[in-house]
Amino acid sequence: VSKLASSHGIGWPWSPLLGIIGAVILGLITALPALRVRGVQLAILTLAAAAALNSFYFGNPIFGVPAAGAPVPQPSVFGFSIGTNSPVKSLDGDQPSPLFGIGVLIVLLACAVLVANVRRGNLGKRMLAVRSNERSAASAGISPAAVKLITFGIATVIMALAGVLYSYNFGNLDPTQFTVFNTLGLVA
Repeated sequence: VSKLASSHGIGWPWSPLLGIIGAVILGLITALPALRVRGVQLAILTLAAAAALNSFYFGNPIFGVPAAGAPVPQPSVFGFSIGTNSPVKSLDGDQPSPLFGIGVLIVLLACAVLVANVRRGNLGKRMLAVRSNERSAASAGISPAAVKLITFGIATVIMALAGVLYSYNFGNLDPTQFTVFNTLGLVA
């Protein structure tokens, strides 16, 4: 989002959409090893891939985030800011604007409805079957590879949305906030 907006002049809503599409492509490429690896080995492989991406891609100032951070311009619709600096004031008249918080709440509710519908539907049943026993699911005609790729795709869309909202909330991305150790701390 930062690179598209600041370097290429692509603003809201196109930069978040392109960023989400790019994240889904990267997520699906990352999902390919998950088709063959399971359990603890998958967790170790995922952490190794995260460390490699952090070192070689995200830390690279050409196409990643520079050490000084990357600015993210506030989103606006027809010149009206809908970000944290929106002219719509909170009850006490201070920043950040509640308009951005309402937008985040709408995105959260949409993601919750999406996940609930997936869970209740046929795809959710296939996901549960693959989680329980891949071989049994495959013998029942379910493709574990397709289910895993769809699952990674949905999860990547949700994570990319969270990343977009995070970047708009803070207005500047700091590469030290996205390390493997921070992830391990969250998991712990």
